[in-house]
Amino acid sequence: MRHPEKSPIPHVVIAGAGIAGMAAAMILAEAGVRVTLCEAAPEAGGKAKSLRRPDGHPTEHSLRVYLDYYQTLLTLFLRIPTESGKTVLDNLVGVNAVRVYRHRTFGRAAAPAPARRRRTTFALLARVFEPLAQFSRMVVRSALVIVGMASRGVSPIDAIRYLHAHVRLLWICPERLTAELADVAYEDYLRLSKKAPRAQAFFSALPRIFVAARPNAEAAAIAPIILKGLFHFTSRPAALNGITAPSIMMMNGPTSERMVDPWIRHLQTLGVDLKFDTRIGDLEFRDGRVTALVSTDGRRFGCDFAVLALPYLTLRRLAERDCVSRHLPHLTQQHAIALESSNGMQFFLRDIPPTWPAHVRPGVVGTHFESEWALVSVLQGEGFWADVALPAGTKYVLSITWSDVDTPGPVFGRPASECTPDEIATECLAQCGLDRSHIAGWHIDDELKHLSEADYQNLASDLPPHLASAPARGQRMVNLSPLTILLPGARDRSPRIRTEVGNLFLAGEASYSPDLTFLVPTMEKAASSGYLAAHNILSVGAADAAPELRIDFNDPVPFAVLRRVDRWFWNRRRPPESPCDPPGAACPSENGVPHGCPTPVPHQENAPRR
Repeated sequence: MRHPEKSPIPHVVIAGAGIAGMAAAMILAEAGVRVTLCEAAPEAGGKAKSLRRPDGHPTEHSLRVYLDYYQTLLTLFLRIPTESGKTVLDNLVGVNAVRVYRHRTFGRAAAPAPARRRRTTFALLARVFEPLAQFSRMVVRSALVIVGMASRGVSPIDAIRYLHAHVRLLWICPERLTAELADVAYEDYLRLSKKAPRAQAFFSALPRIFVAARPNAEAAAIAPIILKGLFHFTSRPAALNGITAPSIMMMNGPTSERMVDPWIRHLQTLGVDLKFDTRIGDLEFRDGRVTALVSTDGRRFGCDFAVLALPYLTLRRLAERDCVSRHLPHLTQQHAIALESSNGMQFFLRDIPPTWPAHVRPGVVGTHFESEWALVSVLQGEGFWADVALPAGTKYVLSITWSDVDTPGPVFGRPASECTPDEIATECLAQCGLDRSHIAGWHIDDELKHLSEADYQNLASDLPPHLASAPARGQRMVNLSPLTILLPGARDRSPRIRTEVGNLFLAGEASYSPDLTFLVPTMEKAASSGYLAAHNILSVGAADAAPELRIDFNDPVPFAVLRRVDRWFWNRRRPPESPCDPPGAACPSENGVPHGCPTPVPHQENAPRR
């Protein structure tokens, strides 16, 4: 009796070794698929990577915070071994956040705490009483929010309406949320224009600090994140059952050393072929399918399937190629997307100055609500990082991230986009209420370049795709890694994970699918997009390969029964569904793994593109 021949193992080429690309590569390689991972930089990690200066000081793009409802990312961490015999998840430690105002601080500065394994009996009891605990937390937090806002000059009426605008999300189903808020700006949803100036300033600061977004971002993406932040809702992926994960976590060392490097070693163990210093500059197509990715130096990577896990501006530049624009017209459309600058710098400390506020302690995240540049800070090093070598004379690393580059700072009266690196350092310390004592040096994000106007004009065409500020005082600030923020209408006008080409998928913070766990630019969104792209490939083109990992996604917001009831009412009255994939996209898989969205329509692009 002749046995049917097995299908040949498909070859998937992934462009981009950031979180999205590494997630897709891991899922596919675990399923037995042959994977080639190409990365333009000499190292992996994308925005999440950390580096070391020649003198040994660690640097990073911006500080990295992990939340307990990062369902995709934390599940992947649990599967990535480290050299110590543990997993990347064991490198996470719980931190606490304090809200810092000019004359007062809210919150308790506590020492970092690792994730803990708990007994199954206690886990079951905690699950039974969790709804009651969540409701009690909501009542207490609501009172604290109203009192706290009143102390900042926000009227109780405005505070109550603000809370209601977010609490109502607890009882409306995702379908209703999308229908009502997907085409509405967050500022319009809150009716900010009708609020008092103090309320406008306070309500606008939260999205800046939480997700580096302006209030004109899409309400359906921003409001749920603010809801979780307001009430500190806790949730954890099903894969973490039996593990008590703190609600806010950070790595116990530089990100690349604790997360990216172990991930890359794991991919190599799985057989992934890594190609660094390989920038993809073109695609080849035949009979409506992608057949190869071509690097800018002419190397050709033939493929059966491909994933473009690239930054938004890189996708846009790639879409300028004739063959790409013909096969992927939705990438050439103008999208409901804005580009924002969110960068950071590190200060190297000999010790903690006695003049600094009491909340500046290892592992305490400070959210500076009244800072002009929407600053977030954390002190790393001794007492927080574990077994991390620092240069002699350096005990701590203060990392500060800013998300507003347009508001003038108090020291120089200029926005960050018009300041020199040294002026940015001075402004960041001043806005955090810190002096320069005990600071041995500092380092600004390598993805941020300050060029004279003459140099910029000479180098602009040779630079990677970037966001450039307007010239000021003869210089420009050039951001090589801007954030991608969804604006109202992005569900119809943004890059889709499922494309018009049946064997080509997108991943990364600019991509969209209704099945993403996050819609704001986070490491979780990147990981989720990579997971979905990989599962799409396995469902349509790798019949003999079965993914080892299928994540049972949970609703991270409590009281899901209310949303199920609302879905029943919604389904009784909703209009007929419309097609969700771009024209010519492959049919959705029968297992429901992700769908695309309606055809993009032109609109005014909201950020300059280089």
